[in-house]
Amino acid sequence: MSLKSSLDRKCNVYVTKEPSNTRAGLKLRKSFTEGRLPIEEEASLFVEDRELHLKNEVLPWLDKGFIVITDRYYFSNIAYQGAAGMSIDKLKSINEKFPLPNVILYIELDVDTALQRIKMGRNLSDQMEKKENIIKVKSIYESLKNDYHDIFVTIDGSKSPLEVLKESEKAIIKRYRNFINI
Repeated sequence: MSLKSSLDRKCNVYVTKEPSNTRAGLKLRKSFTEGRLPIEEEASLFVEDRELHLKNEVLPWLDKGFIVITDRYYFSNIAYQGAAGMSIDKLKSINEKFPLPNVILYIELDVDTALQRIKMGRNLSDQMEKKENIIKVKSIYESLKNDYHDIFVTIDGSKSPLEVLKESEKAIIKRYRNFINI
């Protein structure tokens, strides 16, 4: 069962992801498996993709009264491009024009287990998901979690998938209780 199907019984949910399927998003996805682009170009493509993704997909669904769940958003951009060496302050600056999410589900997991799960779920190797990089990404996420503690909800990723799903559902219900039929 997915988070969407679990919540669909209680409210209208739309699920999307970043990078999206815009030209910029597809170029980014290709670079993840075929070789990373220069970091400044990646950051620019993420901003371009995010602008179009919000305008054409996220905001229209929000306007229809849906809860939108996005797999990755600009916090991932900050963590991954920051791990690649770009200034965290610059990444925050280029993303500050975008709306903050109402909640971030941060599924906390030790690096080795995360890497095992990544390998199980994918056929292609992602340039960004090497152990050294994931360690940096996790550190940046921990810092972001402290800076934005009011919207981060930490979920224990070492639990079973069903338990992670239930905790995630509870966090969303708590944040959106005025919009959910419970």
